[in-house]
Amino acid sequence: MNKKTFFRLAWAILIFALSAALPIGAESNQAFSVIDLEKTGLMYFNADPSLGIEDIQNPEIQDRFTLIDGRPVWVGKRAPVAWIRFSLPEQAAAEAEGSPDRSQEAGVLPIRWLLRVRPSFSIILDSVELYIPRKDGGFSRYVTGALNPESALELDSRYFLFSLPEDAYGRDCYLRFSSKTDVLINLELLSPKALTAKELTTFVVYGIIFGILFAMAAYSVFMLVSLKDRSYLFYIFFTISIGLWLFYVQGFSKALFGKVPFVDQTMLWLWAGMFITWGMVFSISFLKLKPGTMLYSVMLILALLGATVSTAGLLGWHQIAFTLSHYLGLGAPVVIIFAAAVRLSRGFRPALSFLIAWMFLALGGLVFSLMGLQILPVNFFTINALAIGAALESIMLGMALADRFGQLETEKTELEKAQKKYRELSYTDTLTGFYNKLFLANYFENELASHLQDGKDLAGVLLDFDDLKAINDSFGHPAGDSMLLALASSVRTCIRGKDIVCRLNSDEFVILLPETAKENAFRVAERIRIRFETDSLNVVNDKAIHCTVSLGVIQFQGGEDMASFLARADKAMYEAKHRGKNCAVMM
Repeated sequence: MNKKTFFRLAWAILIFALSAALPIGAESNQAFSVIDLEKTGLMYFNADPSLGIEDIQNPEIQDRFTLIDGRPVWVGKRAPVAWIRFSLPEQAAAEAEGSPDRSQEAGVLPIRWLLRVRPSFSIILDSVELYIPRKDGGFSRYVTGALNPESALELDSRYFLFSLPEDAYGRDCYLRFSSKTDVLINLELLSPKALTAKELTTFVVYGIIFGILFAMAAYSVFMLVSLKDRSYLFYIFFTISIGLWLFYVQGFSKALFGKVPFVDQTMLWLWAGMFITWGMVFSISFLKLKPGTMLYSVMLILALLGATVSTAGLLGWHQIAFTLSHYLGLGAPVVIIFAAAVRLSRGFRPALSFLIAWMFLALGGLVFSLMGLQILPVNFFTINALAIGAALESIMLGMALADRFGQLETEKTELEKAQKKYRELSYTDTLTGFYNKLFLANYFENELASHLQDGKDLAGVLLDFDDLKAINDSFGHPAGDSMLLALASSVRTCIRGKDIVCRLNSDEFVILLPETAKENAFRVAERIRIRFETDSLNVVNDKAIHCTVSLGVIQFQGGEDMASFLARADKAMYEAKHRGKNCAVMM
């Protein structure tokens, strides 16, 4: 089973199990009931850590409870303990007492109302204590939290979810929160159906988000294998880090595998740091920032600070990891956006999609960090802002990588054209436009075998200009060049498109005729000789110039190299010279 299938199956099982485990009341008006305790509850903020539930009952202490009325509920280093007092309305209690309950017939206590404690970081809220009044006047204490095992009243959830017994209805209940790391808390009383609907929405949203992250990582693996561009490798690490960080910070690890005190927090900060580190490294690579520049240095420092967050998490320095990661979450996207804008202004086209992508993540990170710093409240939008921003960023980064791929393909095509042009220039004689001796050597080494497949013939003609030196001495080199151009024109009119002509030196040319026997090659040589004798007639300084060529014709013998081939052709050509020039000899 692959990772994507695993997550989908797990989410489906969780939703089904949650729906099955939470009986739905018969009353339609109560089915989706939600009570926001941040409006109706009372809070004793920054309480003395030494106070217990008996101390809290003191009238003097009771006077310190004030209506929350939308104020942020949080605990942390500066205010390590907070108490919340709440009660269910009498109407809710009456509904609970009067509603039919089929589960009682099976001897199972009904689950009527659920208390959901939803921290901004569920795995860093150290301790949650729930106090339920008993009939004897005392309180039953249920303890949970990131550093404690699950409570007897606690249900499996991404957060801290309690089923409230009948004793809780219509009476004051208390919650005590404590944490060494700053964490914002949202409090709700929900009916089972309301919780199921909310969780279903969340699982659908994160199903899409994790699906996008998985798809982009898989796409990058394919591109990495295809292009061997390490930017895609860094993006894979970056995407995996985001996914694992979301997996822990949104409580999915807790929902899937149960609470693992200390380990959960360590993994949270490990992947938070990796998220920042690989984001910076990927940005440096994608934007092609040069070592030694200011932007490169700043982003490298931020990458090292991200690694510091991971190290602090592994060492148990969670407050340091928390503070540093939040300020990096605010600062790093700004630096990346600035770097992308600079590269875009300098003509780096893929930086546009990259810039838009990081703006999505920066906005989500800003909202999430401001929530963590108690500036924004805990709600669906603030808790999930970074996850949504990460999903949108992944889509845009995918477009940026595709744009970069297109640019790389364009650059590759242009480079291949340039290489082909320079290769042709290095293989081409500048005067005649024919190939040169370097091309002939490459042909014999690399391409000759393909022309000789299936036993096909190959004939060769070695052509030598008669008395070119005398023309240069008498009329100058421009006149000699004019004769060579005339010879080139004569040769072109007598050969086929697949025939190959190479200029060996100033006055010697080799003509290769694939799929041609030497008898036919001899006739081609004769046509060239006769045509040039006519074309070469020229007048320089009132003097007529008459030029001729001598040609040697041979058949290629299997297995011979270029030197042997040219030696035999040279021998035939010199035989033509000995016969008085202006003729062709076949050997």
